[in-house]
Amino acid sequence: MSKAMVAALAGIVASTGGIDLYASVQSYLPEFACHETSLDDQVTIIDLLSHRTGITNFDPIWLGSHNSLLLGRDETTKTFSTLKQNEPFRASFLYNNWGYELVAKILETVTGDPLHVLLHEKIFKPLQMTRTSTLWDLDESNSAKSYGVQQDQTPVEIDRPELGQGTLMEAAGGIKSTMEDLTRFYSSYIFAVNDQVISGSNSTPGSIFHHCRDLVTNHARFPGQSLREQGYGAGWARSQLPGQLGRISLNPSIGSEPIVGKGSESQLVLYHHGSMPGSTSCVYLIPELDAFIVVLQNSLAPIDTADFVSQHLLEGLLNTKIPNDNKQLATDFTTISLGHMDRLKRELDMNMKIGASPKPLAEYVGRYWNRIGNFFIEVSDRNGGLSMSFQGRPFEIFELAHYHDDIFSWWMPYNEVTHRGRFITDYLASYYLISFSSTDGEGLNCLKWAWNPNMNTDIGEFLSREG
Repeated sequence: MSKAMVAALAGIVASTGGIDLYASVQSYLPEFACHETSLDDQVTIIDLLSHRTGITNFDPIWLGSHNSLLLGRDETTKTFSTLKQNEPFRASFLYNNWGYELVAKILETVTGDPLHVLLHEKIFKPLQMTRTSTLWDLDESNSAKSYGVQQDQTPVEIDRPELGQGTLMEAAGGIKSTMEDLTRFYSSYIFAVNDQVISGSNSTPGSIFHHCRDLVTNHARFPGQSLREQGYGAGWARSQLPGQLGRISLNPSIGSEPIVGKGSESQLVLYHHGSMPGSTSCVYLIPELDAFIVVLQNSLAPIDTADFVSQHLLEGLLNTKIPNDNKQLATDFTTISLGHMDRLKRELDMNMKIGASPKPLAEYVGRYWNRIGNFFIEVSDRNGGLSMSFQGRPFEIFELAHYHDDIFSWWMPYNEVTHRGRFITDYLASYYLISFSSTDGEGLNCLKWAWNPNMNTDIGEFLSREG
């Protein structure tokens, strides 16, 4: 939900002439660069807001266990420059949190104010959203806690997200709010959207929102083929019903999303999902009905419950003639999700070479850095066995079990992933393998980690051994 608010803020700043949504990022941030250097001066603000750069996301480098942050906000531009091109530029949608951080940096640069001040002065204060901020509410007695869900369906409390005011990913997901405040935002926003689309204007009398047509139009089509529209604007996904509504939820990593609104009159739905370990959320805007649905959940269940609950409510609102059996869908998806880690274990076991022994453990020990020197994996010999730690942090220690040759596994059971406050169904079996190699033939000096489920598993992130 943070992305829609940051995109709206960009529209507001654009209305004052502070930015041009279609101007290059480099015109505001000269230091901006891409892994594919030909794109350095091509990427625009709207490209970042609509996730159409084709540049892969890289959440594992910044999101640690227990909702912790592994990088500082000052690493945004440098890290983005290392992210590989996974899809053709402007040809398709590929979700990327880093783009919103860059947009926030642009807004801060041109206005001279930090993001939290801009959000408060331009959106929260005018709409009287008194309990919305990128800071956590000091009154914890009236704030939701965060939970994971174990295999037996019992909850376990996990730390709430660190991302927020002044941190990395403040723009991508750092806003905290209440149902009352969100009602104020979405009711005002949907009014402005309808008015500006009908009037052909970039502003609405009496409204804080500007450039809504630019924000809700389809800039990036979703992968795959569909009869009706499936795409993304700026902070909003778009679906023409009957159609799928969970394309950016967690559920597609479990199974195929159902078709919503079968047999009923076609409607355009603007929607978005949000997820962190310990919480999920979903919002639908139905402009032609002047209606919206918001679902907030303070747990990360085996499935994206907020997604299916929202779909169920929408089909009721639309009086859908052929509704989905969401109870059965939830049951089926839950069964699949709860077995995810066990399936990965079976896949790993099936591909393991028997009898391929490791080298002496001391040959693997060391600190392995990424190319730009802001992320490392510490490999240690702990009581006769290898372990690794992201950024050398004590709560990021994972045991490494020998897999075969110079490859080790850090697979763990479902409940351990839950207790550590980590995402479960996002990753493939290769994600849990750490491969050591040599680039000079004189000893192990390189580590490969296939952290990215969007890319070929043979293309991992290479980290070089210190010294």
